[in-house]
Amino acid sequence: MQIGVWGLALFALFASSPAHSQNIDGANSISLDRGLLETISSESVTRIRSSCAFGDISATYERNRRAGFEPVEPVTACLTVLTRLGREGRLNYVRDRRSDQRTPALAFDQGFVAGYKAREPMAPNAPSWAALRPIIIQCLDQVQSNTDLCYAAGQIAATRIVHRAGVTIAAP
Repeated sequence: MQIGVWGLALFALFASSPAHSQNIDGANSISLDRGLLETISSESVTRIRSSCAFGDISATYERNRRAGFEPVEPVTACLTVLTRLGREGRLNYVRDRRSDQRTPALAFDQGFVAGYKAREPMAPNAPSWAALRPIIIQCLDQVQSNTDLCYAAGQIAATRIVHRAGVTIAAP
């Protein structure tokens, strides 16, 4: 599935909605976490990726925060572990073990895999990180009903990461 005009049109429609624009902080960059990218175990990467793909990452984040830890926020964690798996050549599609239905979080994951593997050129009018971030959050939290939008968000996020467009690596 290519992003194309249809995917960009979905973003234009969704990102222009006033209800969603208040979540945009104006930043046009994202920082990947160096610790997750380089030092944690492969097993931990796999667990975090599963939490992302199956829509559990925000609950896991809150549980760890309440326990006194300082976890990496959900969007950064998911993008970082997906990027790490891609760099290691281990980024493959996952299927929802609970049903055959594509959920928003799984659609985002599948879109990221497709975008990362395709390594297509980035469209000059591709949505910014500021526009992507609130959509990614909704997909990971399973509240975005449009799974095609989640797929497109994953694909565009991966394309931006592959081309290092607005991507930095932050210290752990």
